[in-house]
Amino acid sequence: MDIVIGTPVACAIYLGNGIVCEKVEDIQILRKNLLSSKSVDAYVRSPLYFAFTGRNGLWYLKIRDSEFIACIHPNDNTTILLFIPFVYDERCFKKYINDLTHILKGGPKSPVFRFFANFDNVHIARVPKALLGLSDYGWCSLEPKFEVQREDKLDWVFPSYDVSLEKSLDPKGPEFAAYRNKLNKYKHSGVIAVPLNDLHAKERDDAIRRISQRWAENKAASEKPGCDPKFSEEDLKKPYEYLAGLAKNPAFSIDGIFLKRGDEFIAFRLWENNGSHNNAVASFAALYASHEPGCCEFLHFQAAQRLLALGYKEMCIGGSESEGLDAFKRKFCPIRTHELCTVKLDIYQIAGLPGAQQITALAA
Repeated sequence: MDIVIGTPVACAIYLGNGIVCEKVEDIQILRKNLLSSKSVDAYVRSPLYFAFTGRNGLWYLKIRDSEFIACIHPNDNTTILLFIPFVYDERCFKKYINDLTHILKGGPKSPVFRFFANFDNVHIARVPKALLGLSDYGWCSLEPKFEVQREDKLDWVFPSYDVSLEKSLDPKGPEFAAYRNKLNKYKHSGVIAVPLNDLHAKERDDAIRRISQRWAENKAASEKPGCDPKFSEEDLKKPYEYLAGLAKNPAFSIDGIFLKRGDEFIAFRLWENNGSHNNAVASFAALYASHEPGCCEFLHFQAAQRLLALGYKEMCIGGSESEGLDAFKRKFCPIRTHELCTVKLDIYQIAGLPGAQQITALAA
């Protein structure tokens, strides 16, 4: 069985026995690989999504002709996430999982097993629920049985949504009433929209940093008194500062829109301008310096206006970590819903190493 392991973005990690995760500096290699993805999930077709989510470490893994992308969980260094961007139906899904389990059955003799054994948890990430147990090629036919669980930390706790850009610009009907009413009021607030490309690099970076800081402060302040916050202000703003760093690299094709009142930037939305107008464009961040009524809706409207002018028809606004954010995103009347889940992979069970034998195997 041929195994090819590489690192599109990350430091090299040595697996021993002559197998090395080679560092790849050019993100275009990952972009080229993802061109063959048939997934309807805009995020797993995006090299920017993997560079952003995999900011602590990212790898390309190929077993036979089954390709995976693995990354260290952005909020938990003890967990590795395994993505399946090239899976397009249940039969394909079963083949990928069978190829993966076959190599893991080798236990510590397998370099892939040893690589995964560096982490406490191995999760197959962003798995479409439609792939799980719906036919003879469904999840229930796979051995060993894996634990399907609801994601509790990342942005697919609630469904990911695609929205129509045309309907976002012309929101007719009762279903758009809440969005339309706030939008119409805010249009006269004196706020203007500034495309990312109209900003100098320092001006862009400073705007992202200041808005992220204000957003993190507001989010931390909204925590209930006496409750330990899930994340510090530093943890909250750090991902967006990292995204600002990626924006400096033209290979990522990051575009966006900023809102400005007077001399102050108050909000921004960033997306990947991938040029694939037949697919939904992936939006990666929408942050606001305050909870000003109508600001969110106006930012969405301005982003839709710019994207439609660029030739796009749909935008993926992603999923949510909270019920409140999910309710807000449903305000834009999604035209497509992606229900996703996480699958916990027990590499020791697959290798037939239960209980204390795990430690013995790794020590051998």
